[in-house]
Amino acid sequence: MRIVDMTPIHYDGGQNIARFSIDVSPALKLTGFRLRRRRDGGHVIAAPAAFGVRVAHFAPDTYRALTAEAVAEFGRLGAQHAGN
Repeated sequence: MRIVDMTPIHYDGGQNIARFSIDVSPALKLTGFRLRRRRDGGHVIAAPAAFGVRVAHFAPDTYRALTAEAVAEFGRLGAQHAGN
């Protein structure tokens, strides 16, 4: 799995700072994920939701790895708030 198609969101003081997709395999791409800044300065990823229910779930280790990769990709983009 890898993070692709990341687009920074104009930071307006909210938690969402970027949108991205995850390439699971050459035949499967999951879209609609968000990178969010936590109040303590950390980051989390949020899966897309349909009818109020998250449509993707990951094992804790996979979730942590994807979050770290999303933060790294955000930093590579040179996004304004990558280091905050």
